[in-house]
Amino acid sequence: MDILELFQMKQLIVDPTCTTGNTESLIDIIATNCPDKVKESGVIEIVKTRKVRNTYAPWLTTDIRCEMNMQDYLKKKAVKNNSKSLHQAYTVKRNEVNKLIKSAKAQYCKDNIQLNKDYPKEMWKNINQVINGKGWCSKTTTITTIKDDLGDIIQDVKGLPVFYP
Repeated sequence: MDILELFQMKQLIVDPTCTTGNTESLIDIIATNCPDKVKESGVIEIVKTRKVRNTYAPWLTTDIRCEMNMQDYLKKKAVKNNSKSLHQAYTVKRNEVNKLIKSAKAQYCKDNIQLNKDYPKEMWKNINQVINGKGWCSKTTTITTIKDDLGDIIQDVKGLPVFYP
């Protein structure tokens, strides 16, 4: 005999309240012995808040944005249809997009440093962005990929005076 039947109670929520890629489960238990006195019950849709960045990322080309939109579309379909093949397609696309962004960001930083190597102030600004991780060029995405290309530039930088604000 069920414990709810033992106490003459009825479960009000019958739809699954927690869904993942593989499972659905009923986590919320709301039981009453007077279901006729309850006007309304059910699962409330959770509203997620998202941050919107207003900053401009100069390395994001229209091709990369198109790939990002396709990634978002695949994720939406995978969650909605609960399909393993769509989840796999989303994962592959996500990895592709991450590689594209990483290489585009590194190329942007390389080009910026190369372009400004005759202008110490601008070049130091770009180098500090790469080294400090402040701004567009972060350590994780660019230092390892730019290191070889900066050999000649770093030799030029060693002879420049250092300015402290």
